[in-house]
Amino acid sequence: MINFFSSEFYNFHLVCIAFFGLSFGSFLNVCIYRIPAGLSIVSPGSHCFSCGTPIRWYDNIPLFSYLVLRGRCRWCGSGFSPRYFFIELLTGFLFALTFYRFGYTFATPVYIVFICLLIVGCFTDIDHWIIPDGVTLGGAVFGLAAAILAGFFPRGFHLWGAWPLFGKEFYAPFLNAIVGALFGAGFIYLIGILGTIIFRKDAMGIGDVKLFLLIGSVLGAINSVYVLMIGSLIGSVFGGFLILHQKFIKKRTQPTSEKPKIGDFLQEDTKGEVEEEVLEDKETRVLKKILQPEDEKQARGEMSGSPGVHHIPFGPYLSVAAVIVTLWGEQIKQTLLKWMLWG
Repeated sequence: MINFFSSEFYNFHLVCIAFFGLSFGSFLNVCIYRIPAGLSIVSPGSHCFSCGTPIRWYDNIPLFSYLVLRGRCRWCGSGFSPRYFFIELLTGFLFALTFYRFGYTFATPVYIVFICLLIVGCFTDIDHWIIPDGVTLGGAVFGLAAAILAGFFPRGFHLWGAWPLFGKEFYAPFLNAIVGALFGAGFIYLIGILGTIIFRKDAMGIGDVKLFLLIGSVLGAINSVYVLMIGSLIGSVFGGFLILHQKFIKKRTQPTSEKPKIGDFLQEDTKGEVEEEVLEDKETRVLKKILQPEDEKQARGEMSGSPGVHHIPFGPYLSVAAVIVTLWGEQIKQTLLKWMLWG
């Protein structure tokens, strides 16, 4: 009798986990949209936001349905964001990569849940500049529960063998997890305080501190430092690129030195000649509206609540760094040790 759960079917299991990840990515899309809005992630089912028609199961097949329908609703033709497709693809890829890295160990499901929480936190932070407490605090509870119930050890900081009390084989994993959570959150909170003193403005959001409760409880204390280092590096490079891109766009859209014509801003008056001072008043109003500062536009409700494209919250960078450390933390550690020895 063939046992499909045997490790001999590793490639088959890898493909199954990838497909499961694609399906779960669809659920993460629901969480990203509904959790910040305070909506249930269970009811109602998936539906078109334009016409309200429930999405049938055959139109909700990950990736395939989006490609077949060209990203549009079957009934009203309204377009769906390409990000739905991207998150499904990303989730499936990370599920498969996690299984590839950790195989048939308890680390695989723990890190899969961890990565799912990071994906939700990353995109809600991009959209709304918030990371839900259910992701951060709830995720930290998950990390501690995994340590208590299954003896899962956060990598990078082990108390095993150093804790002298009786019964350490039972509570040492929990101590590793709670030390990692408190160290990660405390470390980032201290940096935030120093940054606030130096720059005289808030340098770190409380959501990022809570995020490190999750990261530390799963990855441990030392890996929390790696996450902060890599996240800062990614943020510096990517943020710098966005700022340069924004300046380039502004430079291309700057008005020429030629004086604008009234006809460029005003419709032709069909009722006869208009007095010069009235035209000047109208032109001034139009120019002020077009060239008004960004903060005035936001105050008038003419901009979205999110800041400009070159203002990206820190949470997404930390989430990407946490995934990198999860999958390649040991290689990063060995590389740093080599650099230190050579130095």
